Amino acid sequence: MLLEPNLSRSEQRNLEFKQRITDAAIALFVELGVNETPVTAIIKKAGIAHKTFFNHFPSKQHLLSYIACDYANGLLQLSYDPNKTAFDALDEGFMQMATQLQELDESLQSVIRNLLICVPTGPIDVVEKQTKNLSDGVKEVLIQAERLQQLQPGFSIETYTEVITGIAINTVINWAGQEHYPLQERMTAAVAFIHRSVFIIQ
Repeated sequence: MLLEPNLSRSEQRNLEFKQRITDAAIALFVELGVNETPVTAIIKKAGIAHKTFFNHFPSKQHLLSYIACDYANGLLQLSYDPNKTAFDALDEGFMQMATQLQELDESLQSVIRNLLICVPTGPIDVVEKQTKNLSDGVKEVLIQAERLQQLQPGFSIETYTEVITGIAINTVINWAGQEHYPLQERMTAAVAFIHRSVFIIQ
């Protein structure tokens, strides 16, 4: 784990404990399954005291939410590339997202499916974490498209951002909730719909 130079020693130690707990949990989730992994097994594998676990995560559900946020932040991202058209940046970002999910090891896919559809509890809002990085990237792409007059008139950037982000998130959630969901095919169709509905086709 990378150290954060601006954190105090106690904050750094807390991060290290969280990392040990999440690493142990993910390994057990892959081996046993999320529902079949008890907190006691995570505590034992992480090599920590019972109290230490609950100091960081009041329940297993809080731990699931924390891990889901981490995965969401890593997978659901989009960044604008000034060397590409706005639509191409969106297209490549969404298709890369689908490819990353489908190329995961099957057992890890199962874990991530479970995590992405778990019900958030406590102070961590999984849905907000899942959408923030993605919506920020989508908005940046749309701002550039508007500057280049590549955006369909009639709706605000905020509206387009919410709609496009929602389409991507719902496609991933459908993949998470359905076995054998054709993610690449559905994401390709979603991107084509967005292209025709949002962008001015040159």
